[in-house]
Amino acid sequence: WITNFRTSTATLAVVKPSDKLLMVLNRFPKWKEVIFTEAKYFLSVVAKDWVLEGSTCGEFSEKNLVSDDGMHSVPVHANIMPSIVLHFYYRALDAILQPSTSNEAVESVLVVSKKFHNSLLSLCYFCVQKAMTDNSTKKFPEHTIVYDVGDCPLAFFKLIDSFIESFNERNHESEFSLPNYLIVLLRQLQKAIIGLIWITDFRDGRSIESSFIGTIKKLQQCSMWPVTSLQRACPIGSSTPNKEKNAVTTYKDGALVDYIIRNIIAYIEQRVSAMCYILRPRTRNPRDISERVMMVYCTMLCHRIEICFCRHPDQLMMCALYLVCKKMGYVQSVTFNDLQIAYEEMTKDFLLPQTMYAMFHRIMIRPGTDGFGDIISLYNVSSCDE
Repeated sequence: WITNFRTSTATLAVVKPSDKLLMVLNRFPKWKEVIFTEAKYFLSVVAKDWVLEGSTCGEFSEKNLVSDDGMHSVPVHANIMPSIVLHFYYRALDAILQPSTSNEAVESVLVVSKKFHNSLLSLCYFCVQKAMTDNSTKKFPEHTIVYDVGDCPLAFFKLIDSFIESFNERNHESEFSLPNYLIVLLRQLQKAIIGLIWITDFRDGRSIESSFIGTIKKLQQCSMWPVTSLQRACPIGSSTPNKEKNAVTTYKDGALVDYIIRNIIAYIEQRVSAMCYILRPRTRNPRDISERVMMVYCTMLCHRIEICFCRHPDQLMMCALYLVCKKMGYVQSVTFNDLQIAYEEMTKDFLLPQTMYAMFHRIMIRPGTDGFGDIISLYNVSSCDE
């Protein structure tokens, strides 16, 4: 895959949008200003990173991004790494904005969104970098910098889905479809992002109102909670919210939160099944345990969503798993230490040792304070038995 991209890029005098993509972009007068600004900065970072890695990509300057006709492009012969990233970015943008699968309202939002272009450039760089350095393994790289993900993890999470779908289902040139190992890495990246969206550290000036947690609070205030996916998943008292009240202002927010919650439920289901499989010598009926854990977890999301704030979903999943084992009489054979061992086995190819330690021993016990504790403290404070 990366060989095809390098070869394809090397045959170009400059990297620039295809005629088909230009037809879409030219409907929006500000596209050059937005894309040029983001690409100018990002590709400078790519060039600098690649030199620091010990590879050469030639001299790179901002003027290299503009050709004589004002078109935003990169001379290939001088800047091979930025050129490959930009080439990939244009192909991804072309696939996402294909007229047959998009509409003008969506296009107008995406084309002029700096966050969208920055995130898309970041995903393209992530894929190219991993294809050139880690293509022999499916293991998530231990040292990975994903630019822009911390600024807007919600949008980044959703973009990964569109990115994979667009490149594999809408790109008919099979040699440029994403290889399986890159899709695995991107899905692992999504799992990492799931933990980020619950963080409420806004010391850098961002507003909590624009965060995932802030959006959930807004939905609660407007009587729009729980969202549809939780109503379907929660078996206990999930009343239908008032969809008429403030529906115009909350519909978009509700749809995005519903999308994320649906993905979180699917993510936790996979985690619980894997944990139960590893723990199967100590328990009976792992499938029954898994179903009960999901019942507890979905009920918590539906009725006590505040417990999730500032905590990783896996931490509460393990509390729910311990509770179910306790209620089903397995508490003598399944302890939190056993859960930690099983979790380490499940995530050994993904989490670093320091992250693993923090998952069990550095947990925010009371949000809004500096009080941290371990997984047992979280279980006790969250009153899971209720």
